[in-house]
Amino acid sequence: MIAEATPLLKIFEGSKQFEVPIYQRPYAWTEADRQQLWADLLRAGRNTRANAHFVGSVVYIHSGKDTFGSSVSRARLIDGQQRLTTIMLLLAALAERLKADGDLILKVTDDEGYEQQETISAAWLENTYVLNSTVTGELRFKLMLTQSDRATLMHYLGQIPLPEEPSKNVQAAMDFFRRQLQSAALDDVFVGLRKLQVVNVQLEQGKDDPQLIFESLNSTGKDLTQADLIRNYILMGLPGPKQKEVYEHFWFPMEQLFKTAGEDAFDRFVRDYLTRKTRVIPNVTKVYAEFKKYRQEEEEASALSTDALVQDMAEHAKLYVKLIEPQRLKGSGDKAQEALMQALTDLDAVEVRVSYPFLLEALWDHCEGELSTEGLVQLVRLVESFVVRRAVCDIKTNPLNRIFSQLSKEIDKADYVPSVGRALLRLRDQQRFPTDDEFLPQLVSRPLYNSRDLCKAMLVRLERDFSPKELSVTEQLTIEHILPQNEDLSAPWRAMLGDHWQEVQARLKHTIGNLTLTGYNSELGDLPFEKKKTLESPKGYESSKMLMTRDVAKQEKWDGASIMARGEQLGQRALALWAMPDLQAEELQSLKYEGGKKSFNDAWERLQGLSSPLANVFAELDSRLGQFEGVTREVNKRNVVYRKGKRYFIELSTDDTALHVWAVLGAAPGNIHPAWIQGKNERWWKLNLTNLADLDGVWPDLLAAWGRLPDLTVGGKPLSSLQGAIAALEGDAKAAFETFEAELLNMSSTLERNVTQFYIGYGLPVEVTGLMRDGYMQVEVRPPDPDRIPPELYREWEDRSKERRALNLHAPADALRAMPLLRAVHRQFVEEIPYRRPNVRHFMRELRDVFADLEGVTVQSSKSTVRFVVNGVDIARVYINLEDVFLMLRHQFATLHNPDGIGQVKEDGPIANWPDAHFGAYFSDPAEVERLKPLIQQTYEAHRAPVQ
Repeated sequence: MIAEATPLLKIFEGSKQFEVPIYQRPYAWTEADRQQLWADLLRAGRNTRANAHFVGSVVYIHSGKDTFGSSVSRARLIDGQQRLTTIMLLLAALAERLKADGDLILKVTDDEGYEQQETISAAWLENTYVLNSTVTGELRFKLMLTQSDRATLMHYLGQIPLPEEPSKNVQAAMDFFRRQLQSAALDDVFVGLRKLQVVNVQLEQGKDDPQLIFESLNSTGKDLTQADLIRNYILMGLPGPKQKEVYEHFWFPMEQLFKTAGEDAFDRFVRDYLTRKTRVIPNVTKVYAEFKKYRQEEEEASALSTDALVQDMAEHAKLYVKLIEPQRLKGSGDKAQEALMQALTDLDAVEVRVSYPFLLEALWDHCEGELSTEGLVQLVRLVESFVVRRAVCDIKTNPLNRIFSQLSKEIDKADYVPSVGRALLRLRDQQRFPTDDEFLPQLVSRPLYNSRDLCKAMLVRLERDFSPKELSVTEQLTIEHILPQNEDLSAPWRAMLGDHWQEVQARLKHTIGNLTLTGYNSELGDLPFEKKKTLESPKGYESSKMLMTRDVAKQEKWDGASIMARGEQLGQRALALWAMPDLQAEELQSLKYEGGKKSFNDAWERLQGLSSPLANVFAELDSRLGQFEGVTREVNKRNVVYRKGKRYFIELSTDDTALHVWAVLGAAPGNIHPAWIQGKNERWWKLNLTNLADLDGVWPDLLAAWGRLPDLTVGGKPLSSLQGAIAALEGDAKAAFETFEAELLNMSSTLERNVTQFYIGYGLPVEVTGLMRDGYMQVEVRPPDPDRIPPELYREWEDRSKERRALNLHAPADALRAMPLLRAVHRQFVEEIPYRRPNVRHFMRELRDVFADLEGVTVQSSKSTVRFVVNGVDIARVYINLEDVFLMLRHQFATLHNPDGIGQVKEDGPIANWPDAHFGAYFSDPAEVERLKPLIQQTYEAHRAPVQ
């Protein structure tokens, strides 16, 4: 191997041709890539002190192909085709400009200080850098691209006809340089070109391994997609003729299948194919590495040939495109196929891509005759029901990846669909299949509109249920609020809703009972109900093509009772459309309790389900508390809270062995029962109740505390009380917070609320923290790169520091004012601003993967800090520097099982509530993550149980 720094233009000099192998991806540089190169080139051309500008590497190996006596030296490009193609198109555009405007007269100064003139003509430029002037045919071109780009580049370089389907990316690059050269100083451009340098790497045939070098050059996964790397891995190891055969017969047709399915569709297929084969979900950045491992294991186990592997992938690809583009099944004339197309279309509408590896196997079994088309339709509908019910019940999506990757193991192919239904019903807790009793109340009462895509998909499906044979719903339809969401309601609407119209509107405006479909949203607007019904055809409800909407027009008025009644009506339809698995009632009941542990939806259900005598203790205590004047009860996931107005009084929870009671007794409650234990906050006390006698013994203390409660200020709260504080928001402050959260969560599916003791976090890809203030919320946001945010977006925000801004949410309008800045910050995170060195970025990627595999862990991230949170507790913190990261684990160093002895004791400045002398250490090597895994697992296990 010979490697040396070389001017980029110099590698084009002489009679030579660089050929891009067929397994390389097509030309893929974007406008942003070209813009960056152009800016760098002009900067180098204008800077008289800079002699060179480095733009990467070019790696090639002389092919040894017979050129029939020609003097043209040929080489296969291993790396660098993107930048060489871009420069070649710039040279072609520059030659065009010189042909139109005449030669470029370049003034240069020699080593002795004398000024000289150099003439750059179009012909000299082409014959020196673009074409081999002494030969004809394809050898004439100094750069030959892959099939999809070749003819388009040859058109621009050698004036051959433009192909019928030209390469869009090659065209875009040529158009870009033509535009830029219209106004650019050509001397700056050519001088800049001369200053571009590359590392020129020439490999020796038979001595250097192109595949190993290729992998090392692309180890970050940035330049090439995972599918690109896999294609190169498969084809690069084959002899030239075999490469062409496998590529043309299998790989290229497979890529063409995904041509209209989006840029990342082929990458997603490869990942899901691998998941289907291994039943393990590869990390999105490690698909290539896992594919190599799978390929090597299969080759050793069964001598699987490359032909067989690629053919198997191609057959699966034909099935996969049906998942992502169900319309390909249209027009078959087969009713079963049409039903399958509709089922897959409905599934695609609720965006449940995590199910694709499982459904890919089902489609394969269908082709093999092990599952009928009708059974496949039932299976797709079952998956849709499972996902829709979970989404409506607001159950976290994290477990879905693991559920669907493992679900195939549960299939009894002699009883295919029922066996899958049984497997889903066995799932518990955060993996559960919501029952009718959970699904229906949530569907009727929750603000479904806050999940727009889900909401529209469900309304479309419900509308089809009204008219299954003739309705064709289009994307132009939008969601219509029958009762307007505008807070400044007109007088007719206020009169129709009654004295408490504000409460009715706030509670019901986004629920399914108040939503329908229309193509005339802007025309209907905030009109009174009667006007909405009778608006001229086809805009009004009475003349709508939507039968669901026409059904609304039958109502004489539209108030809270009407909305709830319609919600119940649609809910009953939904129970049938998104049904439970079709099993016998006895089997359903037995599966509900299989494993000896019942799944509970919230703390109230769990407390009521306790065995005697604990159930009796809870019932008696709840009854006594309910008799207090002004008491309110609030049910949360892990606890039940009782308040006096806004003041917290008692919190109840259980571990199934006792009833845990937290109560506000005050800092000095006097002579109380000795069972009480004072908490870290001196006003809160705790005890465990196991029988009615214990309750009688402490009841006088609770009576006395209730009487004193108005004189107590609300100090510290038990761990879960912030959730109650959110629920206690009233009026404009409540509406402001609900508006803020709805807008924020709708911005990105990766955001979710994470409530800790002192703040509400929403995590990546935009770091937002909500802090409770006196009766309202305050939002804080930290842009990763504040200087790149347009100054006008900061105008509404209080300046806390350069990296921290705050905004008070007094009214919904405040929440809407917050969104422009939050969207800008979101874009910064999505663009992955490069504020870390590659090794640190790699380390953090590996570390995040470790925590991502731990169920229930969420991420709170900023520019320089990452927190990994479970059960409201941050179990690990990472402080990110330029050169390294500092990792801390919420675990005493001395009690960690740490055979490798990595890390050190972190003693100075302990974090509140963290153990003294916990684990802490600096890291920069990604290889260290493997040794950290057991330490992270120990920390996770110590905190995964719910905090009481």
